[in-house]
Amino acid sequence: MTFPATPNDTPVGIPRGTVTYTWGPSTCPDPNNKDAHYLYSATDEGNHTTVYLRDTNKRVTQINYPDGGVEKFTYDATLGTVATHQVKAGGTETYSYYQTANGDPPYENGLVKEYRDAYHTTGNANLRYQYDTSSRINAVTDALGTSLGDINHTTSYAFNARRQLTTKTLPVDLVDGTQHRVVNGRCHQVHLLQLGTAPGDAGSTSRRHQQHLFLRLPVRPDGPQDAAHLSSRFGRRSTYRNLDIRQCWERPTFAM
Repeated sequence: MTFPATPNDTPVGIPRGTVTYTWGPSTCPDPNNKDAHYLYSATDEGNHTTVYLRDTNKRVTQINYPDGGVEKFTYDATLGTVATHQVKAGGTETYSYYQTANGDPPYENGLVKEYRDAYHTTGNANLRYQYDTSSRINAVTDALGTSLGDINHTTSYAFNARRQLTTKTLPVDLVDGTQHRVVNGRCHQVHLLQLGTAPGDAGSTSRRHQQHLFLRLPVRPDGPQDAAHLSSRFGRRSTYRNLDIRQCWERPTFAM
């Protein structure tokens, strides 16, 4: 592949940049890649070469970078999906999968069950995934969760018939002890219990709610904080104060 010439090169007359690809020739140093259908190496304009090594199934098992960095991959024996990935920095991340052979339902077969980085090889996984019957992620539990679906450390999702994300339910709020839902980019329904001035807090308006405000937020939380921008701020427990700094903001998100 040769790039077009660029004007005003210094010095004048620099040759057009060329990237060269080598596709598994019969003389390929990799015994598993003597096949012209699979890439063996790529050399950039500066003559820096990246080499791709493969297993007998032609899957990439190692990438050797021109700076000496190395990436390595292993694969699940049943599914053929990536099981481990050694990053250039040296740490290894691992993936496990749902499988019908292990008694998992068919709609989860082959989907990621757990992800672990190099620092969580034992104990709780970084992320644990759950899926609905349409194979969409409907819950993600973080490393602090005691089990998959632990409401204190799980974010869950709901979809409409068009497969668009409609609702995200957050883990239990450490301040007010409830789970808050984000519905189509809004904080969920509020029940106003009391409106008035907070005692001892001059100039501050206080509202008590059972849940978060049901308001659209057209700007990011760090945007202008005047009435024209309709930013909402949430205080401790069930009290809203317009001088507090906790905020709730969410963009609509769609799953394709």
